[in-house]
Amino acid sequence: MINFFAVVGTCGGIAAILIPTYGVEFNVANVYQCFMYHATLTWFSLYLIRFKHANLGMQAFKNNLVVLFALLVFNLYMNSILAVYDTNFMFIVRPPLEGLPFLNLNHGYYIYLFRVIMLGVIGLSLFHLPFIVKERKSCETESDFNIA
Repeated sequence: MINFFAVVGTCGGIAAILIPTYGVEFNVANVYQCFMYHATLTWFSLYLIRFKHANLGMQAFKNNLVVLFALLVFNLYMNSILAVYDTNFMFIVRPPLEGLPFLNLNHGYYIYLFRVIMLGVIGLSLFHLPFIVKERKSCETESDFNIA
């Protein structure tokens, strides 16, 4: 779970800071709470990566994809159960803001959900890519060393 938390905490924290759900008014307490929560989440996730508490190779990538899809299904149900509280975990109920160019409901909910899923998979893949390349290079170097 540390591997998953490191990736999703970094990507999700940065996305939540860049697309603020509660707006940017400085007289609203939720704005401060949201910023502080996501900034701390991002900092801690980067800490896990920097000090090598998280392994982000190919196996972690596969595991993280499985956990991400399981979390997607779980959050579909949680959002429907907690609908009276207007929850929108992982932005799978509606876009975080109106008027976003890619994440919008212009083509219907299922197209929106597909786009959210694709953004998640692409983001996860791009995040893992440098670690997978590094892992492959170290395996090649190790096998070249063993042959010589």
